[in-house]
Amino acid sequence: METVATGLAFPEGPVVLPDGSVAVVQMAADLVTVIGPEGRRRDLPCPGGPNGMALEPDGEHVIVCLNGGLSFTREPSGLLMPGIAEDPSARGGLVRMSLATGAVEVLIEPGPDSPASGPNDVVWSPPESPGGEGVWFTDLGRRLADSLEPGALFWRGEAGEVVRAAYPRVGRPNGIALSRDGVTLFVTESLSAQVWSWPVLGPGVLGEPTMVRQFDAPARLDGMAITPNGNLLVATLVIGELTLLSPTGEVLARLEVDDPMPTNVVFDRAVSDAGGPQSISRHGAEQLFVTLGSTGRLVRLDWAALGVDR
Repeated sequence: METVATGLAFPEGPVVLPDGSVAVVQMAADLVTVIGPEGRRRDLPCPGGPNGMALEPDGEHVIVCLNGGLSFTREPSGLLMPGIAEDPSARGGLVRMSLATGAVEVLIEPGPDSPASGPNDVVWSPPESPGGEGVWFTDLGRRLADSLEPGALFWRGEAGEVVRAAYPRVGRPNGIALSRDGVTLFVTESLSAQVWSWPVLGPGVLGEPTMVRQFDAPARLDGMAITPNGNLLVATLVIGELTLLSPTGEVLARLEVDDPMPTNVVFDRAVSDAGGPQSISRHGAEQLFVTLGSTGRLVRLDWAALGVDR
């Protein structure tokens, strides 16, 4: 495991860009940060509690989930840990950001009238998917001082329609991934420590859910990605692990990380040498990037060399 960047304020939502840079959000600093060669950074303001991100097909824009804002606490050990949502009226939203300029287009207006409580993570749906072109995103459901709002799964189409596709989800939906053929949506739930799948039937329309796996306590679940071989890699909280599952829930491998809060994972999306020698991503080499929230790091692993993705 190789450290790419340190000193990040609870990083999440990593995406690999066409030039080999990696963009993450800094949840505790309201920033989208682009990390280039030798750890060089470019910060883009993103108020409202940035959380998960998805790269649009043009490679120039990201869809960012805004959770409405969370409190964070630095523990005596030095670990940074997330807390509750402090403003009941600050419901979350969804924005599109230009990575070149930082310009933001509001897709779902955050605030008291937002249909979503606390958007958490997002995945792009291509036109060939039964869902069509747009995004699926999870709504964790905000934890307030005296209550827990129910979570949900949402669809936001390219025409602007917003559909609450699965509600309520009391297990707190978090990570989200779409199968490579676009026909199955996978979701992790933090509180229940469960992975679920839904058949995608149409834009904003899901079939009956299937529980893929129940994790044992004290594990909690965060982000997730589809591996090069079509398996599921889950960022597993509390126990500090990346858990490799088959699409039917068989545990294929467990990879320990030195942080109790691995928040998300992403594989290099490119298959060429387009990044060049100044790229932090080694295109075509099946690299895995992991955001480690409580220690504030972005790390890289040579996924192919691990030999676990069968």
